[in-house]
Amino acid sequence: MDGISEGIIPPSVRRLREMRGLLCDARFAARADSQTPLYYMHRAIARRGPLRYDITVIPPLMLGPEYNKTAGHYHSLARRGLSYPEVYEVLHGSATYLLQMKRRGKGARKDELVDAMLIEAEAGDKLLVPPNYGHVTINRSKPPTTLIMANIVSDRCESDYSDYERLHGACYYLTKKGAIKNPNYGKVPELRKQRASSPLPPSLSLYGLLANNSRSLKFLDDPQLL
Repeated sequence: MDGISEGIIPPSVRRLREMRGLLCDARFAARADSQTPLYYMHRAIARRGPLRYDITVIPPLMLGPEYNKTAGHYHSLARRGLSYPEVYEVLHGSATYLLQMKRRGKGARKDELVDAMLIEAEAGDKLLVPPNYGHVTINRSKPPTTLIMANIVSDRCESDYSDYERLHGACYYLTKKGAIKNPNYGKVPELRKQRASSPLPPSLSLYGLLANNSRSLKFLDDPQLL
């Protein structure tokens, strides 16, 4: 495998105008400044083989009653009905990851889910987004702190935002009053909650793993290896 390559990449900025339809408070979304930057995506800071290392920065904003969040997406299929997985690492602040899985098979509806879980992660924690799970990252840090996180994903992976756009967000909205079910979904399971867990020690960064032991990340390009 070729060595790691790096580059300085200007961030892509996700602004409020692109998120209006994904928020729980439609009145806030309608009157808020459409140019407000909600988060910054530094993609392909480093590459090794088919794998890409990104960094995302999410300020501690409130979107009406809702905590600042990413748009949410599913991943494209890699093979045999499995989508590409992804690994995350919290570099600064704390993150809440909202994962959801659609019902699959003949006759399955896109608004019907079989699993939904909320995973809390602090600086140094790492998280695997398994195949076939959609995901949103939320910054509800206390005290309010900018969230900086890294991720590694296959460069062959494509993000599909369509379900989140059609259903106006994830299956739950996280607000100051707690998690609120999104009424646009047909069936929503109860939200499972857990802490991020990983066999990797906090001292071992994803960047270091990509640079020095990228073979251990081959499952990101071939989820059958999981």
